Amino acid sequence: MLARERVLVCGPGNHECSMLASDVIGTDRHRSYKWALCAILIALAHVGIGAWSLVTPQNDAVDDEVNGAIVMNLAPLDASQRTDPSDNPVGLPSEESVPTPPTTEKVDDLKPLDLPQFQQSLLAPEPEVAMPIAKPVDEPKSEEELKEVQPENLAPQQTASAQAMAPPQLVVKEATVITAQQVGESLKKSKQHLTFQNSIRFHVKKHQRYPSDARDRNHQGTVIVEFTIDRSGRLTGRKLSQSSGFSDLDEEALATLDRANPFPLPPDDENDELYRFKLPIQFHIK
Repeated sequence: MLARERVLVCGPGNHECSMLASDVIGTDRHRSYKWALCAILIALAHVGIGAWSLVTPQNDAVDDEVNGAIVMNLAPLDASQRTDPSDNPVGLPSEESVPTPPTTEKVDDLKPLDLPQFQQSLLAPEPEVAMPIAKPVDEPKSEEELKEVQPENLAPQQTASAQAMAPPQLVVKEATVITAQQVGESLKKSKQHLTFQNSIRFHVKKHQRYPSDARDRNHQGTVIVEFTIDRSGRLTGRKLSQSSGFSDLDEEALATLDRANPFPLPPDDENDELYRFKLPIQFHIK
């Protein structure tokens, strides 16, 4: 109001007075904006409070209802309705718990089904079974007859049972007992005999020659000869067991035995007087 009075005093022609009037008008507008903004904020606050009250449950009313005491009035029971639990024995159902029998419905009589009748000719005839003929039963014997029969029948039965119960007799044959010494001696003899045979073979091979005429004619073959020697190594007999097909080779084989005489001596453990040998002599051009 002071600013307006000042403007009226200055008058419209004054420049300063016009500036004061414009300041006053601007101040009024600024105040009106503030009041409008406050009104809007207040309205929004009311709307928010109302919405919050609608969403939040009314706990006070619920607490009042919970805290309140509940009173129930029950009517007294008649003497006829009172039941003593001891009246009914333990484990036995009461009259009220007896199950009612199930109701049976009347079922109509079943009618036989009409099935097709098969011919009896389709079934195989039953084979006739011959019934066994009962044998006549012998009449029971008297005690005197049984006494007479028992001694005669029991004697062979007892002997047969005694023979069956007797242990079987083992037939033991005397076997030759071979000791380790005998085995060693036999092995030693066989080894000496093999060594003696090899020495005879090498001795004959050392005295073998190839005839020059047979070599020139290209005669080749194998001659098998048999000969015997005594304990002193002397040749006691010789013969041709198998020919080579060439006479010159056969004669040379017999001549080889003559040149090889005397032969190596047999082992000292040998007790034979004569020793027979069968030896192949080969003639091949290399």
